[in-house]
Amino acid sequence: MITHLSDGGVPGDPRIARTRELHQGGLFFRSRKEIEALFDGLELVAPGLVGVGEWRGAGAEGTSWWLAGVARKPPASHEPESPASHDEPP
Repeated sequence: MITHLSDGGVPGDPRIARTRELHQGGLFFRSRKEIEALFDGLELVAPGLVGVGEWRGAGAEGTSWWLAGVARKPPASHEPESPASHDEPP
């Protein structure tokens, strides 16, 4: 599970600069694309990467600055070895 601050698709929004100032630079906002990259190689669980309110069923409207997603590791593919591969010399 990952929760992260998002720039809401508006990285130049003055509220982001003001929020960083209030928290003395201790907050880092990423774009949706950057947050999605944190899930590379994993399978997102429904409803995917959405505003945290959607995970609670609140169905918040508009842009969320706080995104959350849950993912799982995909099952390993276990392809059976060909029997011929054991009979041939290396």
